[in-house]
Amino acid sequence: MKKPQAFNQVIGNGVAIERIKREIADNNGLPGCVFFLQGETGNGKSMMADLIADLARAEGADIHDEEQIDCNNDEKIAWYLDTIKSLATKPTFIGG
Repeated sequence: MKKPQAFNQVIGNGVAIERIKREIADNNGLPGCVFFLQGETGNGKSMMADLIADLARAEGADIHDEEQIDCNNDEKIAWYLDTIKSLATKPTFIGG
């Protein structure tokens, strides 16, 4: 199966996709948006991050590298959440 190139090609994850689209619309675009995607292995976090990055590039953002972080313990998760909150006025948390 070919990797989705747009949100409308994604099968499943409808709630998360709608939330991402709503946050982008509410923010009048991607500048200032920070998304923290979390969940079990294989549920589409990396694919969704790639789609968000593609949207940002389409808006003219200069993205060189998307960082994927393995948050496998509560202390590491807490540190990243605090960092995200300090970088964004309205971070969006999606997942379990």
